[in-house]
Amino acid sequence: MILRHVIPYLAQKRQQLINRYGTRWQYTHSLLDTLWIVLIVLGFVWDFQNWRTYLTWLLGFWGLVGLFYLTVFWDRLFRK
Repeated sequence: MILRHVIPYLAQKRQQLINRYGTRWQYTHSLLDTLWIVLIVLGFVWDFQNWRTYLTWLLGFWGLVGLFYLTVFWDRLFRK
């Protein structure tokens, strides 16, 4: 859902979900966030001896997301 900040089409689709489902959308979104975090933690616990590998992948993924997000934000900031 972070892409909604940089892609107007996805922001519009998110708003349509909110309009359609109201507070149920917030509940569902929170539930998915919690489930995602629990699954990540369980993965670390389940195979703890490879925690460095998993942490590298996790940080690498979010680093790329952040890099993409920041470059778009930077472009919008200085384009005005």
